[in-house]
Amino acid sequence: MSERTALCATRGRAGRLTILLMVLITAGCGFQPRGQGGTTGQLEGSYGATGIASNSTLYRALRRAVTFAGGTWSEEQDTASSLIHIQRLTRDSRVLSVDSRNRAVEYELEETVEFVFRPARSAQEAKPQTIRVLRALFRPPDAVLASDRERVLISREMQEDLADRIVRRIARQQ
Repeated sequence: MSERTALCATRGRAGRLTILLMVLITAGCGFQPRGQGGTTGQLEGSYGATGIASNSTLYRALRRAVTFAGGTWSEEQDTASSLIHIQRLTRDSRVLSVDSRNRAVEYELEETVEFVFRPARSAQEAKPQTIRVLRALFRPPDAVLASDRERVLISREMQEDLADRIVRRIARQQ
């Protein structure tokens, strides 16, 4: 075996070993691709939502999160054994930083949901619960169109995060 062939074989083994180490380290730290986490909780029974429109982003995100957690989604309030009543959904934004011309370039976006969970066959008066999600949005003045699209995407992600947090909290209460 020539010296060149031996060097190539050693590099190949080192590369494979490096990849194997990276995979093991990544798996060991608990990393999971977005949307693949199984930590939502386990739900049983049928769930429905009131207080929001059925075509809203939060409603659709709740339906996906409940289904992902093992529950069934009921479009009819009367057939759902447990109800999630959205009392208030608010959006707010604040300026985080300005540029040299005193124009806002970075914002803090906030979405807050106040909800009441009424579990199946519970005579207890449920207390309102609040969940808040914050994100930062950078809006350079030269990329207005792109930053408007980014704001829409961030808002959708925030509502999906709210829905996941609602379902996790519900799963802990059961």
